Amino acid sequence: MQAAVIALAASPRSVPTRPKHRVSDVVRSHSTKYLRSEPTTPLQQRTLEALARCRTPALGGYVDCCDVCDFRRVVYNPCRNRHCPSCEGQAAQEWLADMQARLLPTRHFHVVFTLPGDLRSLAFQNTRRVYDLMLRAAGRALADVGNDPKFLGAQLGAVAVLHTWTREMLYHPHVHCVVTGGGLSPDGSRWKRSHGDKYLAPTRVLAARFRRYVLRGLRRLLGRGELRFAGGCEDLDPAVDSEAFEDLLAAMKRSDWLVYAKAAFQDLGHLLRYLARYTHRVGMSDRRLLTVTQDEVTFATKDSRKTTLSAFQFLGRFLLHVLPHRFVKIRSYGLYANTCRARLDLARAILAPNETPPEIESEREALDDERGLGPCPECFFGQLSREDLIPAPEIPDPWP
Repeated sequence: MQAAVIALAASPRSVPTRPKHRVSDVVRSHSTKYLRSEPTTPLQQRTLEALARCRTPALGGYVDCCDVCDFRRVVYNPCRNRHCPSCEGQAAQEWLADMQARLLPTRHFHVVFTLPGDLRSLAFQNTRRVYDLMLRAAGRALADVGNDPKFLGAQLGAVAVLHTWTREMLYHPHVHCVVTGGGLSPDGSRWKRSHGDKYLAPTRVLAARFRRYVLRGLRRLLGRGELRFAGGCEDLDPAVDSEAFEDLLAAMKRSDWLVYAKAAFQDLGHLLRYLARYTHRVGMSDRRLLTVTQDEVTFATKDSRKTTLSAFQFLGRFLLHVLPHRFVKIRSYGLYANTCRARLDLARAILAPNETPPEIESEREALDDERGLGPCPECFFGQLSREDLIPAPEIPDPWP
């Protein structure tokens, strides 16, 4: 039965509409050779293993059968790894179920904090500590600006998401923040809106605050002996050069850091649709893959351009963005923080006392039709029954 079902899964009538190519196809094809020839961390190895097994007989699944016609539909279980582009949609829905009830019915701004290029090699060698520092610095910079009477003088709410890639999957750590266009007054009596369509403060002010907190944090990490100097930043090690690290921080203090404030989300529905697509995004989406061969991968980048890489180059760039184990890349600050539920309720009562949150319009993969039992989608007379599939011992080769 198991062999017959595996063969059935390849038939056109049993496969639902999905992206033509998947990142997991590249992983299954090349990860074994890649791991033998390229240095990888245990976490990167586990990530490749999870993606290789995703939606294959190796994880088991189920088959739906019609009791009238010969319709069969096979569905294999997802890996649910947070770096898997095929599984990100469902994880986003679970997170948004909570956020939907917390987001305030007011306009929001999109602000991006970027780490300068001269600090990226240090960040890559200290991912957990520097990523955590970036998120905290972005949250503190926004809180400072919100609380400052010169700009707003109120407590705002923010959701921050860490991204580490460009459209070409190059290493580019930055923090995307969705921020309320106003805040709750210190006494909790009124909602203070930002002026006009402009953001709370000039981006140069946000950049200066972000820069201050990042540089302070790096100096503090060095003092505690928690920074690792390797892989291109050995010359920053105080044991090698006592002044190199301080010289770098001094140069960074004099430089202009990039902070970009985009246009506001004017309605909550627009914001929810944005979050549904953006919060759980990984370095490469299945739908951006254009062609996948045994040797090369071509994917869409920006403005209708495309990039072609060898399979090993593609996997190498993909693995640059594997996050540290259990690292929380989505964080809430201000009114959206878990510790501010009471003040969040006050703000909601002021903004819209009788309004309920809108429904989420999601772009997740349509798995509901696959999993829901009911009438046969082919003959419309029969009823579907389900049989579980036990995991297979081996992962099939996508290139027979």
